[in-house]
Amino acid sequence: MKTRLALLFLALAPLLSFAEALIPSSVDPAQTAEREKLFIPWSNPGQADAYWNKLSSSNVPIYNEREAGNLSRDLYIPNPGLGYWVLGGLSKKELFRIHKEKLEIGDTLISATVYQNPSGNEVYWALWAPAKRAHLLTEKMRELGITQARIEPTLADKVLTWSASLKPLSPAITWASLVLNVILLILVLLLIISLARKPGAA
Repeated sequence: MKTRLALLFLALAPLLSFAEALIPSSVDPAQTAEREKLFIPWSNPGQADAYWNKLSSSNVPIYNEREAGNLSRDLYIPNPGLGYWVLGGLSKKELFRIHKEKLEIGDTLISATVYQNPSGNEVYWALWAPAKRAHLLTEKMRELGITQARIEPTLADKVLTWSASLKPLSPAITWASLVLNVILLILVLLLIISLARKPGAA
């Protein structure tokens, strides 16, 4: 029984997800040597700022790593000719808010990492760039074994985005979609309760 419930939850997890979720950048261990050549040395905040002032005008920091304490390092590549926006020290709420603002002006999330500060709170670093030219950075990231970060929107955001493309019926479709999703959730809960009540082996 527990096995069946677990499989059901796994299958329906994408449908039941109402919260935004960050999928941070990850790195391929097989390409560590290539990345190490491009990282700045481990630096405290003051040293990191000095590197930023020196490199940011003609380079882009596409990945950030943190060590215990206040040491960090960025991986810089030559700027292929685009504007970009990078921020560190963000809370999850700030990250999602800024991400929505960036989407509204045609930017996309390129890279993001998360770490715990000494207080145990999650802190985020993120890089955005124009969506139409993002491939100039993501292609180089792939060469270095770095994946592009992404933020999965909420279910409501997905519905609104989809319905916005179906104007002039968008308002009616939006409400209909929300009602259908509520019905789906109720049916799923009833199914789970039904399975939980049935006797059977796990």
